[in-house]
Amino acid sequence: MFKFCFVTDDKLTPLSKLDNYLKIIFESKVDCIQLRFKNLKTIDLYNLGKDLKKDCVKFKKTLIVNDRVDIAISINAHGAHVGMDDLPYEQARKMLGKKSIIGVSASNKDEFAKVKRLKGVDYIGVSAFSSNTKKEMKNYFGLTGLKKCAKATKIPLIAIGGIKISDVNSILKQKVHGVAMISSLLKGDIKHNCMEVSKFIKSHEKI
Repeated sequence: MFKFCFVTDDKLTPLSKLDNYLKIIFESKVDCIQLRFKNLKTIDLYNLGKDLKKDCVKFKKTLIVNDRVDIAISINAHGAHVGMDDLPYEQARKMLGKKSIIGVSASNKDEFAKVKRLKGVDYIGVSAFSSNTKKEMKNYFGLTGLKKCAKATKIPLIAIGGIKISDVNSILKQKVHGVAMISSLLKGDIKHNCMEVSKFIKSHEKI
């Protein structure tokens, strides 16, 4: 399963810049693209996803669709990612089938306790690793939280939310399977940033 995911975002990867970002991402060691646009019309998301799937096949990347199981099915994506307020995991699994990758979000300890009991989940998206907002302070997982989560389940964990490149090595040391990132990859030299993250991931594959 994937270990290094690039996530699209309405604000951080606007459609006007997305193509330029993806050209660099596709040539990098990123092995998964998560299509996440919450404000796009369904037809626009479908068309974007359809084109993105072709590129993911070409560059051998995994394509995961956030929230929209219907879009994932219609474009034949590799899987979907659902949160606690989205379509229930069990229903998503029925619709997508056994072979599709399905990840489920856990944004706090209580959600994690529920998600880890679900049968057949391919990965748990643990969020947020860190944040600058006081509102989310109580829901930080941090390194200590990730370590506890990793010990509590055999389901692969993907850390997401406020991850800096300098955090990746420490995160992986907690037996976390991989990372999903946006803003820190886009700051400065995207190619270099992706290389740095992939080096950390590769170093832990040897352990």
